[in-house]
Amino acid sequence: NLRIDRSIMVVVIKGAGPGFSAGHDLKEMQNNKNEVFFRNFFEQCSTLMQSIIKLPQPVIAQIHGTAAAAGCQLVATCDLAIASTTAKFATPGVNIGLFCSTPMVAVSRKLPRKKMMEMLLMGDLVDAETALEFGLINRVVAYGQLEETGTLWSVTEIDFYEGYVYDSGSIQYDADDDGKLDTMPF
Repeated sequence: NLRIDRSIMVVVIKGAGPGFSAGHDLKEMQNNKNEVFFRNFFEQCSTLMQSIIKLPQPVIAQIHGTAAAAGCQLVATCDLAIASTTAKFATPGVNIGLFCSTPMVAVSRKLPRKKMMEMLLMGDLVDAETALEFGLINRVVAYGQLEETGTLWSVTEIDFYEGYVYDSGSIQYDADDDGKLDTMPF
């Protein structure tokens, strides 16, 4: 269990294959139009995203290809995001008559409103440099440097004192983000 194992200092999420994450299977969603399916479907997604947020370790998204819809939500949910110049980002539900309301929550916490609405209402692919400009990711590197940069960040760049600094900072930030923290937790 990642939450308990203090020997794991950083979690890096990577995609396998040509894309980072295509998000949900939209055909499956279109073919299952019953309330129970959607409730279970979105509950699983929410549980995954909340488990990432609640980890005591920083979580880095290392994006090499396309991150679409819930894949874009995954990027926005991570603490840090490094993308290669080949990465693309989109919330394309609008292109098939669906609004990406679940990805909107995480994306809206990272992007200014106008940029977020541009992504949600246009459904276009956004390149890595634009995602950086929008605030969705932290850094863009050449494709060949992505792995090295992810390793460098996870091993040497993030400073830790037995995980305490990140853990307490994350708790403080998350509480403040929800408007529930008026003072320091100590």
